[in-house]
Amino acid sequence: MLRVATEDDRKALAPILGHCFGFPPEEVPDWLARAGHENVRAYGDVGGLIVVPMGQYFGGRAVPMTGIAGVGIAPEARGGGVATQMMTEVVREIRASGCALSTLYPATVPLYRGVGYARAGARYEIEVAPAAVATRDRALRIERIERGEEDLDVRAVYARFAARRPGFLERGPYIWGRIFRPRKGHHLAFKVMSDRGCEGYVVVSHKMGDGESEVNIADFVALSLPATSRLLDLLAGYGSIATTLRWHGAAPDLLTSALRDRRHSVRVTDYWMLRICDVERALGARGYAADGALDLEVRDDVLPENAGRFRLQVRDGRASVDRGGQGTFAIDVRGLAALYSGFHDARTLADLGELEAKDDAMLVADRLFAGRAPTTSDFF
Repeated sequence: MLRVATEDDRKALAPILGHCFGFPPEEVPDWLARAGHENVRAYGDVGGLIVVPMGQYFGGRAVPMTGIAGVGIAPEARGGGVATQMMTEVVREIRASGCALSTLYPATVPLYRGVGYARAGARYEIEVAPAAVATRDRALRIERIERGEEDLDVRAVYARFAARRPGFLERGPYIWGRIFRPRKGHHLAFKVMSDRGCEGYVVVSHKMGDGESEVNIADFVALSLPATSRLLDLLAGYGSIATTLRWHGAAPDLLTSALRDRRHSVRVTDYWMLRICDVERALGARGYAADGALDLEVRDDVLPENAGRFRLQVRDGRASVDRGGQGTFAIDVRGLAALYSGFHDARTLADLGELEAKDDAMLVADRLFAGRAPTTSDFF
């Protein structure tokens, strides 16, 4: 029943998605056009969703990933398993396409966990007063970015920045469009330049409210402390008109570490969920922190072809994966997603009942998948 949405399908989806996400149905066609009509899926006449082709960084390498956005079911069709059936078909489509992973932000965890997704990372919101970020460091120069996401400096700097951070996205047009061409509001973008070229950038918008105002930072990327300091000083200039700066990132990260005062807040706004749609491709595509070998036996109650025994061998940070092995590291596909991203260690997964293995095998797994806490600054 899942299909690429036709023009008639998209018209039928408009009131469903508008109602689900709380905005007028007449705004839905622009949303779907931005996502690309080829990426819109209809499920019968009762629902649909958007697939977002991109990648996600793990171990310093971008792994092919399909994001899921805009999942909506008509109110009268809810409660009968329609969403579960639709998501099951999507997961099968993703695997058949050759894509290794799928990631989404859940409105409800049980639905997505039921089709093999698991919590695998977080998105953090950082707030600080403009006065707290002033550095008086103006050694590097600031330039206005006039062409938005078409700026090649921005793309190159972001790729270097994201590769160092597990869970960050290898962005495609849909995500870049959300940053530089939002449906509502107006953003300004600036990059910081040294003699070596571009070392960072920031994308900001200013919103006035009753009695206070805030600067929302859609993207904040810097490759060095001097670049971070210069961008923070740029943001401090909003102190005369704004009471709060807000952005999304990791906790801690280079940006929060450069703040001169402890008075900033960091909170989790969302947990994202990861689905390993192709175990063999996923294990072979990411980078690793150490050398070693594991004999996995993966359980997958939704994709039987994704289950079985896999021999993972890692040398110099790169993996080879073959079917077979002894299966001494028995893990559910959901647990494997949390281990793969670095969200949980092996012992925690064993305590959760998603892993059965001896202590020495768990130690090997922890060394292989070690890294920073997985996060992403993007929402989709």
